[in-house]
Amino acid sequence: MQDTPFSDVTFIGPVEVHGIQKDDVSHRLNQPIANWQSANGVQLSFADQKVDIPGKLFRFHVEESIAAAVPGNANPLYTTIHEQDLIEELRKILDETILSNVNIKSLRARLEEEAGALNTKVSVIKISDHMGEGVVKRQSILSNAEIKIDGTSLSSWLESHSQVIIPAQDSFSFLELLNDEDPFLSNELLTKISSGIYEAILPTNIQIMERYIGKELPEGITAGFEARVVKEKMDLMLFNPNDSDITIQFDKVNNRTVEVSVLGIDLGNSYKVRFENKKTYEPKKIIQYQDNIKNVFSSERKGRKGSSVSVYRDEYNSQGERLKTTLIAEDFYLPVNEIIIRKIAYPETSETETTESQRSESEKIDGEVQGVVESEADQKDTIAEDSTELANGER
Repeated sequence: MQDTPFSDVTFIGPVEVHGIQKDDVSHRLNQPIANWQSANGVQLSFADQKVDIPGKLFRFHVEESIAAAVPGNANPLYTTIHEQDLIEELRKILDETILSNVNIKSLRARLEEEAGALNTKVSVIKISDHMGEGVVKRQSILSNAEIKIDGTSLSSWLESHSQVIIPAQDSFSFLELLNDEDPFLSNELLTKISSGIYEAILPTNIQIMERYIGKELPEGITAGFEARVVKEKMDLMLFNPNDSDITIQFDKVNNRTVEVSVLGIDLGNSYKVRFENKKTYEPKKIIQYQDNIKNVFSSERKGRKGSSVSVYRDEYNSQGERLKTTLIAEDFYLPVNEIIIRKIAYPETSETETTESQRSESEKIDGEVQGVVESEADQKDTIAEDSTELANGER
């Protein structure tokens, strides 16, 4: 090796070696290499999984880099990582089916290039960029759900919200999605749409950041799938943990039905929603007496059962083995009690008898009403006892 300094501005990797004798360049390079190997490395990501490739696995070829360096140029700092070491690290986040589709040669070259740059910040490399074109390049339907809404509201929504993109490793807010025309849409309609989105994303790895339910389960929504929205108060917020975008798509099925689909790259693992601890709570009848109604009795409000349920998400690998179970929510809804209106019936008697009869009937009614009130209070106490182990969800 000629012991002459590099002329002009010359780099080997990120290190400037201009004016340094070639025999001394190796000393100039060794310190930043040692610092990088001890403090940094390269991170690989696949979907929502990451693995750190430690700096100590990289071998730096200093003398070869110096010998090949051209004065006045930016020259590479040659590094290598053993293929088997890389494969062992990949197995920490990939099963064999996915691993078999990784272009190891391409990924090694990218890692070695990144290591030679000696970046002080940890670099993240997407494994999916080094897989076959047909394996992870196209989005497919990961899950879907259906919403039942009237035709006018459906058309209004689809005109401005046929598709929503949740960027890689970014969040989504349903309320932020609304535009200037959407204030005309009711909270009830928005709750149906957000509940459809929530139901569709549950069998995926999308994370729920914020979600609410009401005290009573809305018509047309299954317990466990409600995501209540109230403008400026209650939102549905999600997070995409993947290193690729997620698309939420709305498609009209008919005049009263819209399908919500979640599209993304199929990354091998699958997710299933499971309901546990299902319970129902019977409504009570509340009798009210009035003097100014025509019929002997009428139903003012129909009753509806209350319910509670625990919602779980199970994750499976490509071989169908369950990897993880996550409790997503514990939802509880009060029953809607039936209200029956009864007419007060007065017997045809003399004025004195009528007064006594009215007083007696009034005392009887007071007793019945008091009994109903006590019965309803007992019902709420019973439900409260049954639901002590259930969280009411975020309300």
